[in-house]
Amino acid sequence: MTPRSEYWEHENEGRLRCDEWCAPLHLVEQAIAGTMLADRFSVDRFMIGPRLVRAGRPALHLYKHADTGQYLNVDTRGAVYRYVPPNPKGISDGRWVKYKLLAQAIRDLDLDTLELDAEQHAAVLAKRRRRPRRQSA
Repeated sequence: MTPRSEYWEHENEGRLRCDEWCAPLHLVEQAIAGTMLADRFSVDRFMIGPRLVRAGRPALHLYKHADTGQYLNVDTRGAVYRYVPPNPKGISDGRWVKYKLLAQAIRDLDLDTLELDAEQHAAVLAKRRRRPRRQSA
């Protein structure tokens, strides 16, 4: 039996303190500090998800924004990734693609909709779902 090269870990203790599970998120916060991207970015608004332990590569942490429902996937070095789902024809199992620009990952969180009322927020999100996103990696 060959060992798995990737596996999921879950932080199940429900701790409220910041530890290695939120450290990658703080790296992103530090990288955007002092820029317009930081205006609506708050570490406290993210839910900690599982992390993907990857052989020979940094672990990948998944964070879900509490208000927008969008994910920010950050490795232990602070690099950000997007998930490309499996190909409908079965050619791919899905994969993690590194963003070339941190700014694009932050924009994909839809934080610019947070100051809108609920109806406006829903309209903006619906419009974005109808148009394909730029596939910047």
